[in-house]
Amino acid sequence: MTDPNGSLSTGGWTLGVAVETWHPPAEPPREFHGIFLGEDFDCPRRGAVIGVAQGYGPVGAAHETAQLTTQGFVESYFGARNTLSNARAAGRGLATINSWLFTQGITDPEQPPASASFLALLLFAKQAAVVHVGEVRAYRLRHGEVIPLTFTHLRRTDRRPLPTRAVGADHDLKVDYTEEEAETGDRYIIVSTGLCEGIAEERLMSLMEQDQPRDRLAEILVAAREGNAGRPNATAVVVDILNIPEASFDDMSSTFSRLPLRPAPRDGDTVDGFLIQRTLYRSRYTLLKLAHDTLEDREVVIKFPLPAMLQDQVFQAGFMREAWVGASVRSPWVAHYMTLSPERQSRLYLVLPYYRGETLEHRLLRTPPISFADGMGIAFKLCAAVRDLEALQVIHRDLKPENIILLANGDVRLLDLGLAYLPGLDDPDDSRLGGTTRYMAPELFGKTPAGPRSEVFSLGVTIYRMFSGGEFPFGRRESYPLARLRPDIPPWLGMCLKRAIDIDPEQRFANAEAFSKALEEGLLHGAKDGPGGQEWALWRNSRHTWQLLSALLAAALVISLASRFLR
Repeated sequence: MTDPNGSLSTGGWTLGVAVETWHPPAEPPREFHGIFLGEDFDCPRRGAVIGVAQGYGPVGAAHETAQLTTQGFVESYFGARNTLSNARAAGRGLATINSWLFTQGITDPEQPPASASFLALLLFAKQAAVVHVGEVRAYRLRHGEVIPLTFTHLRRTDRRPLPTRAVGADHDLKVDYTEEEAETGDRYIIVSTGLCEGIAEERLMSLMEQDQPRDRLAEILVAAREGNAGRPNATAVVVDILNIPEASFDDMSSTFSRLPLRPAPRDGDTVDGFLIQRTLYRSRYTLLKLAHDTLEDREVVIKFPLPAMLQDQVFQAGFMREAWVGASVRSPWVAHYMTLSPERQSRLYLVLPYYRGETLEHRLLRTPPISFADGMGIAFKLCAAVRDLEALQVIHRDLKPENIILLANGDVRLLDLGLAYLPGLDDPDDSRLGGTTRYMAPELFGKTPAGPRSEVFSLGVTIYRMFSGGEFPFGRRESYPLARLRPDIPPWLGMCLKRAIDIDPEQRFANAEAFSKALEEGLLHGAKDGPGGQEWALWRNSRHTWQLLSALLAAALVISLASRFLR
């Protein structure tokens, strides 16, 4: 935690901060405040957090709850995965501490319930955001005009207003989040519950409009609560925006951009302790080589960029993005990119584990066709992979059999994150298409940003091709029902796939998890009507089939639990 008064610099921001507090000398405060910098948590991209909390309950417990709320939020926020937007990281931060406080209240009924109002001002990139629950308030002064940034969550009673929302008060917590682009010269003012009570909103805002130094304004605001003995606590935090950071690349992209791009190595060369072996794949821009890591004694795949990549800025940016996303994602179904120490890596390349297996594209083009049971197992794992990415706000955008590898032990890995789209970070108006045309949802060609429903479309096409032996579900003028190519497949699966690839995104499954649940429902209940319905009912009712269904559903449960554990 940083000293709250004075000026500080972090991540390109320069801030002037003043804090004034008051509480009876004979007792501890009910409030807690702090200023926290991302660089102190090894997460400079998330900037700074200025937090104020008001605890409820007995005096000592109230202060402890306010402190736990603030520090718990900060640790969770700065510790969130890099792929999460700041809004998602903030929401998860409050959800985490809310769950902990609420659970403590249930498990220890002898202790008074622990809850708190909380507000945090987040400063990152060029943005200022406010995350808020309860009574603490925030305002912004710009060009002489004060604008309230929050609305208190209060219920009026005969004695005093009571909060309708508080961290730790209920199992589910609704959080207010607002975000805006900050300007140099802005002044943000945070005032606590005790300061506000008894002071009319109009008077409070008129005090904030005064042209006063920030430390003097903080003193004036706290002094304005004199005579309000019912709430003997007051905190005022004044933050002046003295400088805003210039736009910059992500830290990893910046690091990678400083690495030289050198000619592709030959078989037998050693690069940074990697003994280069045979070529696995070569494209116009990249070269994939099998290599032995002599330092860690393991087989790896190294993706080397070729000089031609320098002529394509889009592909070059994609290579940098692939490095960052690949190192950030943790999922049992998505390829993990290894992070090397800066001292070891002397040139530009990416390193992945060597997965022994074959691509789904290679498998579906040979006989016999993938069986219903094997295909369903693969489908569940692909849905889990997409769901894990979605949980981190990553949209793959290039789902297709060529980017899926089937391992010898039956697992799958989703490959190639070079076209990934990050809704929390990327510009939604970016007009560049991402993906392979025949797997792309129709709305993407109309400049609609990629999202969970477009991922479902790509999943649907991929799973259709897996069962059809490589055929696509549509031609130039008509669609091809799966039953025409695979009459042995139960009809409910064809109906699920038809919905997944509907041209209207609103008619599709909302996301990969909903798609997976529909597949589970089909396995359990199927469809008795339509072509093949009677045959499917007989197949489903056999003892062997129930054993198979049990195994598939158990596998789906394991996939779900593993994915959630690793998020």
